Amino acid sequence: MAEINRVESTTGMKKDDKTKALILEQLRKTPILQIASEKIGIARMTLHRWRLDDSDFNKAVEEALSEGCILINDLAESQLINAIKDRNLQAVTYWLRFHHPTYKQSAFQSGFAVAQDDDQNIIFELFGQLRPETMKLIAPPLEDSTEQHDETKPAE
Repeated sequence: MAEINRVESTTGMKKDDKTKALILEQLRKTPILQIASEKIGIARMTLHRWRLDDSDFNKAVEEALSEGCILINDLAESQLINAIKDRNLQAVTYWLRFHHPTYKQSAFQSGFAVAQDDDQNIIFELFGQLRPETMKLIAPPLEDSTEQHDETKPAE
């Protein structure tokens, strides 16, 4: 049965070698072993067996997975940037938490949380003391909402 998989193709490449090349190509696009195996039409266990039996192939799989992860990361960052351009405040908050020293995670844990409801309304959840530079960023939206709904102001 193993000989059937080793039949020479018209290109001179062994069938297993051709399939391995296709697997590596697929992993560079989608770095998930199960999905790559399904798309190429082999069992996931076959892929694992090939990795165990062939250290060069295993190394190539690891490199392909790494390249695939880089591609997916680029796609995710692109989507995040598009969401920021679309004024999605969750995306803005996420970006600032991890890319700007002023807005590191600790500032948000003691300051505020931002969310959007299904109608794209922006919701701020305030807790603790906000830093002055953070207040400057959100002051206009908060002033508008507090003027309309501020229960501490006496009725006129």
